[in-house]
Amino acid sequence: MCSGCGNSSLAVELYNDGFKNIVNIDYSPVVISNMQRKYSTLEGVEWIVMDARDMTQFPPASFDVVLEKGTLDALLVAEKDPWKLSAEAEDMADIILKQVIYYS
Repeated sequence: MCSGCGNSSLAVELYNDGFKNIVNIDYSPVVISNMQRKYSTLEGVEWIVMDARDMTQFPPASFDVVLEKGTLDALLVAEKDPWKLSAEAEDMADIILKQVIYYS
């Protein structure tokens, strides 16, 4: 399972519910460092600094599930209409979603 983590407790909640192989990515080294330190005892949970637009460090079909719970919302916050994205925003969303499909 892969999720864009931010500083959310979702990975911990999933771990406590029995999911023991979780990869969390975020583009912020500060967030990842804090999460690694805070949850260092969770065996099987990884915290990786990564841009969701380039997940090439993983082989294809690496994940059974990819959770996107706010990454696109955060990246598209400047868009005036979520149903009519700018060309730049549409390209970015397309890149991210293709990454998700390829690696899951």
